[in-house]
Amino acid sequence: MPSSHPHAQKAAAAFETCSAQRAASLKCVEDNYGDPRSSDLCRQFFDAYKKCTGEERLERLRRNREGH
Repeated sequence: MPSSHPHAQKAAAAFETCSAQRAASLKCVEDNYGDPRSSDLCRQFFDAYKKCTGEERLERLRRNREGH
């Protein structure tokens, strides 16, 4: 049963926002497991996930400042 706590709901929303980027990163790591170049091969996926989570963080900060 999902938590009804507001912070848990916000955390879940943030996770869902970047879930596609997270899944793509994990898939790349799994597909290239054992390859010493995996970090380089997956860099674009890591960067996309990092960008998404950074944007989500900034949006949360903005909403918090506005009192939402």
